[in-house]
Amino acid sequence: MKKELNALQNLSASFPNSTPNAFQSLFATDSPSSFLTSSAVSSHLAKPSPLTANSVRGAGGRKNRMVEVKMINERPVVIVSDPQAASASARSQIVHLNRNVLGVLKGLEASKKRSISAEPLYSRKVFIGGLPIDVTEEEVWATFGWFGKVLVDWPRRPEHGGRGDFYEMDMGRRNSRSVSGYVFLVFQDEKAVQELVNACELYENKYYLQLSSPTMADKAVQVRAWRLSDIDYFCDENASVDHRRTVFIGGVPRPTRASDLAYCLQQHYGKVSYVGIDIDPELKYPKGAARVTFATAQSFVRAISGRFVQVTHADTNKRVEIKPYVMEDQHCDECQGKLCKHNYAPYFCGDSSCLQYYCEACWDRMHYAMCDNRADHRPMVRTGDQTRILPRPPHHSTSHYHHRSTPSHHHNHTHQNVTSSLLEHAPHLQNTSIISRIVNRNNQNNNSANSTPPQMKQFSAIPTAIGY
Repeated sequence: MKKELNALQNLSASFPNSTPNAFQSLFATDSPSSFLTSSAVSSHLAKPSPLTANSVRGAGGRKNRMVEVKMINERPVVIVSDPQAASASARSQIVHLNRNVLGVLKGLEASKKRSISAEPLYSRKVFIGGLPIDVTEEEVWATFGWFGKVLVDWPRRPEHGGRGDFYEMDMGRRNSRSVSGYVFLVFQDEKAVQELVNACELYENKYYLQLSSPTMADKAVQVRAWRLSDIDYFCDENASVDHRRTVFIGGVPRPTRASDLAYCLQQHYGKVSYVGIDIDPELKYPKGAARVTFATAQSFVRAISGRFVQVTHADTNKRVEIKPYVMEDQHCDECQGKLCKHNYAPYFCGDSSCLQYYCEACWDRMHYAMCDNRADHRPMVRTGDQTRILPRPPHHSTSHYHHRSTPSHHHNHTHQNVTSSLLEHAPHLQNTSIISRIVNRNNQNNNSANSTPPQMKQFSAIPTAIGY
């Protein structure tokens, strides 16, 4: 293999500076294994051209490019396009390869002999880690462009005058982002990801592919493809998903599988019935957040009270925060709509002593009139896909918020009337613990299943987005 590689190191293919129209037929073909012998292309292969990966990159550092490797007159070339260009004719260029790609070709041919599932198995977005610090764009294009048309998404770094800029200038690659050591690939076809995984070597449950740089030959880089089967976890097929026992966890390491997160939480807080990893709806790639439904109210309250959990998966170990999952269009848990004309409750209290939805009247009654130790609780408000924790209820003025610890006689008298009226209709709300309230609420919902249920947005196993 090394002799073959060395023999082809000096293999050169040159291409002229050509107008985009000359390659119009070339760009129209999408198959990564197409052998293009168009006369329009052949007529331009006679003259040499200085067009290389470096000239495409220019002085602006690495840019995101859509690339694909094709064969022209038995010579491999890379078709490079700018996804942000106005038109296809203005953004496409051809770059000849300055290195031997025989090893990649053989790996690709071996992977094609393996079976490819008709059903999608992976996300189209793939993480490539462990890149050599001096890896060139040409090397990345040539290595991964064989598997199909792919967007090479280099990580962005903030512009600053720190060590990174000085280091990159010293290396002669101003604004280069190769120092990050990783890149994201977004393939146009999911089957290309399957072929990429088939071409990799499996070592300690990780996939690796060889890639070279000017200073490192055949370095093993990690190929981390996200399996769609790792998005959800159910303890059993009949497990119920109750949004009132569901928590939101942000900052989850992206390699974390749903089953791994379930195991970590069960070790600390109790049995889990469902875990869902939030994903990008188009690419089906993890967004770094998850929802977890506990099997019992006791486990749910313990998780809210604990607030944090240590998530361990492979090489990652991170402490993440646990917050209540706030739903839209929920009725007040205290008055059941009697004091707010059956409007939806605007607030949710995420403190472990409350964990309820409140209308404005019940929020004031439960936090300021009946319980002095709840005056510092902060309301959570769901707006679209975002959940915010507010410093004070919006229906309070600033002066009212600062002086709520010493309410006036009229204010107390009003809350006493509201409390008396509410307890006449719902005496079970007095002197009950948070766990008993959750259990009783679930029992009431089960008993009223045959009757007309209150209007409530259904819990979605895969919501569009959740954020704090």
